[in-house]
Amino acid sequence: MAPRTQAAEPGHTPQRKPAGGGVQPLNGPMRIAQQALAAFLAACVFTLDTVTDIEIDVAVLYIVPLVVGSYREGRAVTLVWMGASVFLSILSFTLTHLPTTPITALLRLFVAIIAITVASALIVKRLVLQQTREALLESRARLQLMADSVPQLIWQSGPDGRIDFLNKRWTAMTGGSIEEGLHEDGWLGYIHPDDTAALVIAWDKARAEGGEFRHQARLRQADGSYHWTSTVAYAFRSADGEVIRWYGGTSDVDSEFRANEALRELKDSLERQVAERTRELTNSERRYRSIFEQTHIALFEQDLRQLRALVEGLRAQGVADLTAYAKSNPDFARQCMEAISTIAANGATIRLMGARVPDDVLGSAARFFSEAEGTILRMATALFDKAPSFQELAALTGCDGRHITVLFGSVFPTEEDGYARVVAGMVDVTERERAHQMLHQAREELAKTNRAATLGALSASIAHDLNQPVGALVMDAETGLRWLRRDPPDLAAATRALERIVSNGHRASEIVGRAREKLVSGRRRIRSVDLPELVEETLGLLGGELQAGGATAVLIRQAPVPLVEADRTELQQVLVNLIINAVQAMSETEVAKRRVEIHLQPTAEGQARISVMDNGPGIAAENLAHLFDPFFSTKVDGMGMGLAICRSTVGAFGGRLAAENREGGGAVFHFALPPADMEAA
Repeated sequence: MAPRTQAAEPGHTPQRKPAGGGVQPLNGPMRIAQQALAAFLAACVFTLDTVTDIEIDVAVLYIVPLVVGSYREGRAVTLVWMGASVFLSILSFTLTHLPTTPITALLRLFVAIIAITVASALIVKRLVLQQTREALLESRARLQLMADSVPQLIWQSGPDGRIDFLNKRWTAMTGGSIEEGLHEDGWLGYIHPDDTAALVIAWDKARAEGGEFRHQARLRQADGSYHWTSTVAYAFRSADGEVIRWYGGTSDVDSEFRANEALRELKDSLERQVAERTRELTNSERRYRSIFEQTHIALFEQDLRQLRALVEGLRAQGVADLTAYAKSNPDFARQCMEAISTIAANGATIRLMGARVPDDVLGSAARFFSEAEGTILRMATALFDKAPSFQELAALTGCDGRHITVLFGSVFPTEEDGYARVVAGMVDVTERERAHQMLHQAREELAKTNRAATLGALSASIAHDLNQPVGALVMDAETGLRWLRRDPPDLAAATRALERIVSNGHRASEIVGRAREKLVSGRRRIRSVDLPELVEETLGLLGGELQAGGATAVLIRQAPVPLVEADRTELQQVLVNLIINAVQAMSETEVAKRRVEIHLQPTAEGQARISVMDNGPGIAAENLAHLFDPFFSTKVDGMGMGLAICRSTVGAFGGRLAAENREGGGAVFHFALPPADMEAA
């Protein structure tokens, strides 16, 4: 059984050590005393070397104050003490042996300087080794923290099938300790007796064949009940193809059945309420209140009169397309949310939203729908289009700060006075949506950590994609300030910097918009894209990064290429990531040779091939096989998501991103996309 390390607590981020070394320096009086002692020792050695006639190499003793002064300090302090020791040795030699210079004294001085330099180098090397060790420990702690933070049960086993790792989700799900689950296959005792035999047979078969393992079984929970779970595992192989490790994840899918039942109950409840309203107003109100308060479905009443007045006012002004109006008026979504007011809520709603009292969920909907502007806009559009009802998945923020995915539904009244009390319902499908995301991402080669089953993958993607345009915004803003502060100001250059700021701001907004659309409904804006135009626009956006990296970028078109069908913003992000990676890879290359080439050429199959080449050191052979793995990065501060996201994006458009080393040095990333008219042909 493999040893396990103590996991860091979720939410805890290991603190970084000082950049100068891996050890924290002494603080306050202790540090002053340390440096004073070192200075005193240096003075003693200097006096002994200068005043006495001892014929030994006294200057070698400067190693003592060097060690004392450098203790628990960084590289800079060590170098200062080395310089001071060498200086005092030379000064003492000058005072005692000039103008005559005995050869033996000169040799002793030379030996002393070498000894001081070697001692300093050893101290600095120790600091570097300590810093490297702590960085590795920090990386290990972060990986352990990531494994314990995901809401799925993650495990690993050896080729013999013995499970030797379980994350903390095991304890949260089953109530048993990790040690108990690992001891002598103790985890099998938590499987429902009727499912154990089938699970063991399926697991043995998967290990024998070395293929993918998928199975569903009931797992005993902490409260003694059994929940249906779905397990997916993949084999990790060595270079010669031998299975050396199995990695798997187990998700609770029991809530899917409850969600489907709750959805049917919600539909029946809403239809019953509408039917009762048309038959008998007095009796229906009494029955409605009984259902409203007693059902376990989250029901609440909203006042939509202001929202209806807002959309009807726009209709009166001649607005025909509310979606187009919302795009040109970014504040419209906020106006819609503030126009919706919750006036009543049942107990299920209060529990779902993590509230303590009913008043916590009453009032403006903006508090809970701040991350679901698209849902509110589509609800307003449905109201504008006179749709009878509205229903879709929405991401809400509860009173306790939790992010909840719900199936949100509302039936619009047929009479105008009915908008004062519109019934809406919600079903918590957070766990179901996470399970669906995990299965979808697993098919896209990200199953190793099941990261796509959570909203964390989307957060990492947004952070990675926004890093470049935000950095470009800051760089262009600083550039604009420098031009404006010149005497006289260079207004033309400042204007160009501001134009780049606007372009990067729009691009950042589009990235956020794409991410929001993926979260709500997974839609992309697929349209025909002119690749030469897209590359030229991208190079214009990256002018600041290219200048900061001392690099140039050129577009090389060997022949006309066809239009391709893709989401323009996402494809542009792929180019941005590849070009920036190329610039960063050439950081150690001569400035004159820092050149990024973007080649566009048609393939024999009629596709459009895009290649991004650099003149850097190339890709290490051991990294080529893992370059597109999630969370794998060759950068010290890299998240390891950029290339994985790029490959996934290109794959969604019918291509495959690949990488290889160039002849003569450097690397090339390339992919080919089918033409826009291939399906029609």
